[in-house]
Amino acid sequence: MCIRDSNWVCNGTLVRLDAANFFGAPKWERMYYGSAGSTFWLPEFGFGSDSAQYVTQPDTTGYYRIRVCNSNVFSDSVRVDVTVVKIPDPIHDTICGGGSMTVEAFAAPVYNLQAVNWYHTKLDSVPFKVTNTAPFIHTANFLVTDTFYLEGVIDSCVSLGRSAVFAVVNPYPVVDLGLVNDTVCQDTNKVLNAGAGIGYTYRWIITGPNGLTDSSSLQTVGINASRLMKDSTYSYAVTVTSEFGCQTLSNTINVLIEDSCFVGINENTFSNRLDIYPNPTSKYVMIRLDNFGSVVADIEILSIDGKRVLFESSVNLDEIEHKINLGKLPDGLYLSLIHISEPTRPY
Repeated sequence: MCIRDSNWVCNGTLVRLDAANFFGAPKWERMYYGSAGSTFWLPEFGFGSDSAQYVTQPDTTGYYRIRVCNSNVFSDSVRVDVTVVKIPDPIHDTICGGGSMTVEAFAAPVYNLQAVNWYHTKLDSVPFKVTNTAPFIHTANFLVTDTFYLEGVIDSCVSLGRSAVFAVVNPYPVVDLGLVNDTVCQDTNKVLNAGAGIGYTYRWIITGPNGLTDSSSLQTVGINASRLMKDSTYSYAVTVTSEFGCQTLSNTINVLIEDSCFVGINENTFSNRLDIYPNPTSKYVMIRLDNFGSVVADIEILSIDGKRVLFESSVNLDEIEHKINLGKLPDGLYLSLIHISEPTRPY
């Protein structure tokens, strides 16, 4: 009995076993190891295991022989040496906002890997990089998340699969509190919204005119001007942390508390000529400005807790109706803010 071509193969390689010079029905067997170093033979059941030529795909080194006519007549055994290449274990890396990261193809010493092939996809046939010494690493600058596929190498053999290693770029929370310097009248309120995100946590620092500070862990902070000192400035800043540990520190917002605000003639005229209908509505709301000329405005829709749910910029308001679709918003009470060149009150 002989092995065609060679008795050393890579794992996953098909091996053809040939037997000759025997008479009777053959059956291929393979040797297995039991407890305390004992060995035993079991029949093979693959296609051709009952013929003189048997093609098998051994996953480990082993011995093969033929039993003739289910008797005690056996051929000599032959050894097939199989080089088994383990798939490297991925060690991922993560960063906030982008930058230099290092990902690794970890191979335990027992793996005996001589090299690691790096691929951009599972199906690439040519690696973009080969690392020949441990630690098997890849370092680069990343602006977005990327994935690489790792293949172990021993001599001319490679692992039967590839593992995926991830270089993950997590975004920083986006925080926009509005004007850095703002004014709130004592007969009005204002809400600062740090923005919503899955797993976000918040740390507000509020500094009063006397230097004393307060804090909050909510997404929004309300400014109740009637309870604050007139002609005084209060500072607001928030640190927002994502579920991945990425932090954004907002600009410091300085809010001046003034006495009650009075509506000027122009604003009063604007208010009287602004029409928003229907109210209530199930889907669309119309905005029209009668006999006032054309005004360019930003339109902001807020939920009752001060969260912005819709925004349209540079809208031309005049006697022609401007339609806003609120159909995707859940039922509830909403506040509309019309921003023109001079501050206006919410309508």
